Amino acid sequence: MYSDDGNSDRALSPSTVSSISSVDASMTEEFRNWSMATMPTCRPSLYESSDPLFDQGQCGKYPFYNVYVGDSPGCYKDWADASGRVTNVKGSRHKGYKSWAKALQGWQQNCRAYHHHPPGFVDGTLYSPSRRPEGPPPITPPPSHHNVQHFEVRVSAPPTPQTPMNRTTTESEPSINRTPAELRPPMGRTVNRRCWAIHSPDFIGVVSSTEQAQNILDEAGAQAKHVTLRLVNNLSVAEEWLRLIAS
Repeated sequence: MYSDDGNSDRALSPSTVSSISSVDASMTEEFRNWSMATMPTCRPSLYESSDPLFDQGQCGKYPFYNVYVGDSPGCYKDWADASGRVTNVKGSRHKGYKSWAKALQGWQQNCRAYHHHPPGFVDGTLYSPSRRPEGPPPITPPPSHHNVQHFEVRVSAPPTPQTPMNRTTTESEPSINRTPAELRPPMGRTVNRRCWAIHSPDFIGVVSSTEQAQNILDEAGAQAKHVTLRLVNNLSVAEEWLRLIAS
Protein backbone atom coordinates (compact mmCIF):
# COMPACT_ATOMS: atom_id res chain seq x y z
CA MET A 1 0.00 0.00 0.00
CA TYR A 2 1.29 3.45 -0.92
CA SER A 3 1.79 5.79 1.99
CA ASP A 4 2.74 9.42 1.90
CA ASP A 5 5.67 9.97 4.23
CA GLY A 6 5.49 13.73 3.77
CA ASN A 7 8.62 13.92 1.63
CA SER A 8 7.08 13.76 -1.88
CA ASP A 9 7.24 17.55 -2.32
CA ARG A 10 10.69 17.92 -0.84
CA ALA A 11 12.90 20.23 -2.91
CA LEU A 12 16.08 18.83 -4.42
CA SER A 13 19.31 19.99 -2.88
CA PRO A 14 21.72 22.14 -4.94
CA SER A 15 24.23 19.28 -5.09
CA THR A 16 21.58 16.96 -6.55
CA VAL A 17 20.63 19.53 -9.21
CA SER A 18 24.29 20.00 -10.10
CA SER A 19 24.78 16.25 -10.39
CA ILE A 20 21.78 15.89 -12.72
CA SER A 21 23.02 18.78 -14.87
CA SER A 22 26.44 17.16 -15.15
CA VAL A 23 24.88 13.87 -16.23
CA ASP A 24 22.77 15.66 -18.86
CA ALA A 25 25.79 17.52 -20.19
CA SER A 26 27.81 14.31 -20.32
CA MET A 27 25.06 12.47 -22.19
CA THR A 28 24.72 15.35 -24.65
CA GLU A 29 28.47 15.33 -25.31
CA GLU A 30 28.49 11.56 -25.77
CA PHE A 31 25.62 11.77 -28.22
CA ARG A 32 27.36 14.52 -30.16
CA ASN A 33 30.58 12.49 -30.31
CA TRP A 34 28.65 9.41 -31.44
CA SER A 35 26.82 11.43 -34.08
CA MET A 36 30.07 12.87 -35.38
CA ALA A 37 31.75 9.46 -35.41
CA THR A 38 28.93 7.90 -37.45
CA MET A 39 28.62 10.82 -39.88
CA PRO A 40 29.47 9.73 -43.45
CA THR A 41 32.66 11.31 -44.72
CA CYS A 42 34.39 11.57 -48.06
CA ARG A 43 37.89 10.34 -48.85
CA PRO A 44 40.68 12.28 -50.58
CA SER A 45 42.23 11.58 -53.94
CA LEU A 46 45.75 10.19 -53.50
CA TYR A 47 48.25 11.85 -55.82
CA GLU A 48 51.55 10.21 -56.63
CA SER A 49 54.54 12.36 -57.52
CA SER A 50 54.46 14.08 -60.90
CA ASP A 51 58.24 13.65 -61.13
CA PRO A 52 59.16 10.42 -63.01
CA LEU A 53 62.41 10.27 -60.98
CA PHE A 54 60.57 10.71 -57.67
CA ASP A 55 62.27 9.01 -54.70
CA GLN A 56 60.00 8.17 -51.75
CA GLY A 57 62.88 8.92 -49.40
CA GLN A 58 63.10 12.48 -50.69
CA CYS A 59 59.42 13.34 -50.39
CA GLY A 60 59.88 15.75 -47.47
CA LYS A 61 59.40 15.57 -43.72
CA TYR A 62 56.23 13.48 -44.06
CA PRO A 63 55.28 10.79 -46.58
CA PHE A 64 51.71 12.13 -46.88
CA TYR A 65 50.40 15.69 -47.12
CA ASN A 66 46.72 16.58 -46.94
CA VAL A 67 45.79 19.76 -48.78
CA TYR A 68 42.48 20.74 -47.20
CA VAL A 69 42.08 24.16 -48.81
CA GLY A 70 44.03 25.09 -51.89
CA ASP A 71 44.40 24.30 -55.55
CA SER A 72 43.14 20.70 -56.05
CA PRO A 73 42.59 19.51 -52.44
CA GLY A 74 43.62 15.92 -51.76
CA CYS A 75 46.45 13.80 -50.36
CA TYR A 76 49.91 14.16 -51.92
CA LYS A 77 52.95 11.91 -51.51
CA ASP A 78 55.40 14.55 -52.66
CA TRP A 79 55.85 17.82 -50.79
CA ALA A 80 56.90 19.55 -54.01
CA ASP A 81 53.48 18.78 -55.44
CA ALA A 82 51.62 19.66 -52.23
CA SER A 83 53.43 22.96 -51.73
CA GLY A 84 52.51 24.03 -55.22
CA ARG A 85 48.84 23.66 -54.25
CA VAL A 86 49.01 25.95 -51.21
CA THR A 87 51.72 28.51 -51.96
CA ASN A 88 50.25 31.98 -52.55
CA VAL A 89 46.72 30.57 -52.19
CA LYS A 90 44.64 32.72 -49.82
CA GLY A 91 43.19 30.78 -46.90
CA SER A 92 44.99 27.54 -47.79
CA ARG A 93 45.33 24.78 -45.18
CA HIS A 94 47.48 21.64 -45.23
CA LYS A 95 49.08 19.16 -42.85
CA GLY A 96 51.64 16.36 -43.06
CA TYR A 97 51.12 12.81 -41.74
CA LYS A 98 53.42 9.87 -41.09
CA SER A 99 51.08 7.20 -42.49
CA TRP A 100 48.17 6.83 -44.88
CA ALA A 101 45.92 5.79 -41.99
CA LYS A 102 46.72 9.01 -40.11
CA ALA A 103 46.24 11.08 -43.24
CA LEU A 104 42.87 9.46 -43.89
CA GLN A 105 41.81 10.02 -40.27
CA GLY A 106 42.82 13.67 -40.51
CA TRP A 107 40.84 14.05 -43.71
CA GLN A 108 37.74 12.54 -42.11
CA GLN A 109 37.99 14.92 -39.16
CA ASN A 110 38.30 17.85 -41.54
CA CYS A 111 35.32 16.58 -43.52
CA ARG A 112 33.12 16.44 -40.43
CA ALA A 113 34.13 19.96 -39.45
CA TYR A 114 34.04 21.78 -42.79
CA HIS A 115 32.32 19.79 -45.53
CA HIS A 116 28.58 19.97 -46.04
CA HIS A 117 27.51 16.89 -47.96
CA PRO A 118 23.89 16.48 -49.08
CA PRO A 119 21.44 14.03 -47.47
CA GLY A 120 22.00 10.46 -48.55
CA PHE A 121 25.74 10.99 -48.98
CA VAL A 122 27.56 7.64 -49.10
CA ASP A 123 30.46 7.19 -46.70
CA GLY A 124 33.82 6.89 -48.45
CA THR A 125 32.79 8.74 -51.61
CA LEU A 126 35.72 10.39 -53.39
CA TYR A 127 35.91 14.08 -52.56
CA SER A 128 34.76 16.41 -55.30
CA PRO A 129 34.98 20.16 -54.69
CA SER A 130 31.71 21.96 -55.26
CA ARG A 131 31.67 24.28 -58.23
CA ARG A 132 29.26 27.07 -58.99
CA PRO A 133 27.29 26.35 -62.12
CA GLU A 134 28.19 28.52 -65.02
CA GLY A 135 25.51 29.57 -67.41
CA PRO A 136 25.99 29.42 -71.17
CA PRO A 137 27.65 32.45 -72.74
CA PRO A 138 25.34 35.02 -74.30
CA ILE A 139 24.61 34.34 -77.94
CA THR A 140 24.75 37.28 -80.33
CA PRO A 141 22.91 36.75 -83.61
CA PRO A 142 24.98 37.34 -86.76
CA PRO A 143 24.41 40.66 -88.51
CA SER A 144 21.64 40.54 -91.07
CA HIS A 145 19.46 43.05 -92.86
CA HIS A 146 16.44 41.08 -91.61
CA ASN A 147 16.92 41.84 -87.90
CA VAL A 148 15.97 45.51 -88.02
CA GLN A 149 14.49 46.59 -84.68
CA HIS A 150 12.52 49.71 -83.82
CA PHE A 151 12.27 51.40 -80.43
CA GLU A 152 9.66 54.12 -80.04
CA VAL A 153 11.37 56.29 -77.40
CA ARG A 154 11.41 60.08 -77.31
CA VAL A 155 14.75 61.67 -78.20
CA SER A 156 15.96 63.53 -75.12
CA ALA A 157 19.09 65.30 -76.35
CA PRO A 158 21.10 65.97 -79.53
CA PRO A 159 23.71 63.32 -80.37
CA THR A 160 27.24 63.68 -78.95
CA PRO A 161 29.18 60.61 -80.17
CA GLN A 162 32.91 60.96 -79.42
CA THR A 163 34.41 57.59 -80.29
CA PRO A 164 37.13 58.28 -82.94
CA MET A 165 37.06 54.77 -84.44
CA ASN A 166 33.45 55.08 -85.57
CA ARG A 167 32.15 56.92 -88.61
CA THR A 168 29.16 59.16 -87.83
CA THR A 169 27.15 61.33 -90.21
CA THR A 170 24.35 63.71 -89.34
CA GLU A 171 22.87 64.62 -92.71
CA SER A 172 19.10 64.66 -92.65
CA GLU A 173 18.75 62.94 -96.06
CA PRO A 174 20.93 60.29 -97.74
CA SER A 175 22.54 61.42 -100.99
CA ILE A 176 20.65 59.03 -103.29
CA ASN A 177 18.03 59.47 -105.98
CA ARG A 178 14.48 58.60 -104.98
CA THR A 179 11.13 58.90 -106.60
CA PRO A 180 8.23 60.61 -104.79
CA ALA A 181 6.64 57.19 -104.19
CA GLU A 182 9.68 56.12 -102.16
CA LEU A 183 9.28 59.11 -99.87
CA ARG A 184 5.62 58.32 -99.17
CA PRO A 185 5.43 56.42 -95.80
CA PRO A 186 3.01 53.50 -95.39
CA MET A 187 -0.26 54.04 -93.59
CA GLY A 188 0.19 54.29 -89.81
CA ARG A 189 3.98 54.83 -90.06
CA THR A 190 5.36 57.53 -87.76
CA VAL A 191 6.86 60.33 -89.84
CA ASN A 192 9.10 63.32 -89.19
CA ARG A 193 10.51 61.84 -86.01
CA ARG A 194 14.28 62.02 -85.76
CA CYS A 195 15.91 58.68 -85.06
CA TRP A 196 19.24 56.89 -85.22
CA ALA A 197 20.03 54.34 -87.91
CA ILE A 198 22.81 52.06 -86.62
CA HIS A 199 24.90 49.46 -88.44
CA SER A 200 27.43 47.39 -86.46
CA PRO A 201 28.61 43.74 -86.29
CA ASP A 202 26.21 43.14 -83.38
CA PHE A 203 23.28 45.42 -84.17
CA ILE A 204 21.55 46.61 -87.31
CA GLY A 205 18.48 48.67 -86.59
CA VAL A 206 16.82 51.94 -85.67
CA VAL A 207 16.52 53.53 -82.24
CA SER A 208 14.74 56.75 -81.34
CA SER A 209 16.66 57.41 -78.13
CA THR A 210 20.01 59.17 -78.11
CA GLU A 211 20.81 57.28 -74.91
CA GLN A 212 20.24 53.92 -76.60
CA ALA A 213 22.41 54.94 -79.53
CA GLN A 214 25.17 56.05 -77.17
CA ASN A 215 25.00 52.74 -75.25
CA ILE A 216 25.39 50.75 -78.47
CA LEU A 217 28.28 52.99 -79.47
CA ASP A 218 30.00 52.59 -76.09
CA GLU A 219 29.65 48.79 -76.10
CA ALA A 220 31.09 48.53 -79.59
CA GLY A 221 33.94 50.87 -78.69
CA ALA A 222 34.82 48.77 -75.64
CA GLN A 223 35.14 45.74 -77.95
CA ALA A 224 37.02 47.65 -80.67
CA LYS A 225 34.18 47.09 -83.16
CA HIS A 226 33.38 49.49 -85.97
CA VAL A 227 30.00 51.20 -85.87
CA THR A 228 28.35 53.40 -88.47
CA LEU A 229 25.38 55.43 -87.30
CA ARG A 230 23.36 58.26 -88.77
CA LEU A 231 20.79 60.70 -87.44
CA VAL A 232 17.89 60.99 -89.87
CA ASN A 233 14.55 62.76 -89.91
CA ASN A 234 12.21 59.78 -90.16
CA LEU A 235 11.97 56.01 -90.09
CA SER A 236 11.64 55.58 -93.86
CA VAL A 237 14.97 57.29 -94.50
CA ALA A 238 16.60 55.18 -91.76
CA GLU A 239 15.40 51.91 -93.26
CA GLU A 240 16.51 52.91 -96.74
CA TRP A 241 19.94 53.92 -95.48
CA LEU A 242 20.33 50.60 -93.69
CA ARG A 243 19.44 48.72 -96.85
CA LEU A 244 22.14 50.58 -98.74
CA ILE A 245 24.73 49.84 -96.02
CA ALA A 246 23.84 46.14 -95.91
CA SER A 247 23.90 45.68 -99.68
